[in-house]
Amino acid sequence: KVVRYIRALRCLVFSIVSTLKTLFWSLFLLGIIIYAFAILFTSAATDFLVYNMSRPGLAENDRLVEYAIDELSLRFGNLDAAFNTLFRCIVNGIDWDSVAQALAVQHWGWAAMLTAYVALCTFAVLNVMTGVFCNSAIQGAEKDQELMLQAVQEELKRNKNYIAELFKSLDIENTGSLTLRDFERSFEDPNVKTFLHSLDLDTGDAWSLFKMLDTEGQGQVDTKEFVEGCMKLKGSAKAFDLAGIAHENKWMKKKVDSIDVRVCLVEELVAHTHEMVEELSSKFSVM
Repeated sequence: KVVRYIRALRCLVFSIVSTLKTLFWSLFLLGIIIYAFAILFTSAATDFLVYNMSRPGLAENDRLVEYAIDELSLRFGNLDAAFNTLFRCIVNGIDWDSVAQALAVQHWGWAAMLTAYVALCTFAVLNVMTGVFCNSAIQGAEKDQELMLQAVQEELKRNKNYIAELFKSLDIENTGSLTLRDFERSFEDPNVKTFLHSLDLDTGDAWSLFKMLDTEGQGQVDTKEFVEGCMKLKGSAKAFDLAGIAHENKWMKKKVDSIDVRVCLVEELVAHTHEMVEELSSKFSVM
């Protein structure tokens, strides 16, 4: 219940849960990469250890070789140790420079391969995984209906407050209503135009905007009319708006068609009446 009413905590928890599937497959891919390199380094270290430990006299006289034997035995003595070493190298668990120096005693190519491995995992694999996690978290948060509703409600409230502030800036005389004259006087102000543009209220002139806001045709707009009108006009036309216009057009067409039918009936009635009047007038003239 606490998570339900704390939006930030709920968003974090839901985002983490939504990334668990992505986390599993990312770790699976990373494990395959580490395992492949672990096989290579374990094989190379084993060959080096077998060769030099079979020649103890040379190893005892060469401190660098002794250091390499100790380090490689610890880090790459078996596959499990190699896997653990390579994982810790890319998550700053150990200083991989000492590991690279030990591999360089065997051959510089193995040190270069360790450097390439760290670069690949650090700059490519881990960065891609981070991007995938962020994308999954965003998509997961967007799918939460309650979070979406809260975000929409907060945005509506914020926009209404912005529009109310705009109304106050236009109502210089503090009368609680705006006239066309007030609109024309403040409309050319760059700050007002910027404010309107930030709210996606783009119109060509003050008269056009005032005409659309003054739905009652009283020649003035109060705070409620201004806020509600701007909220309806905000942004571009939506599918719902277009559907409403299409519905109104169909309704108007039906009305016009019905009026046209009635006009035709009236015309027929007038023509019939005219014929009857002419017939009666001709009868009276005969009498």
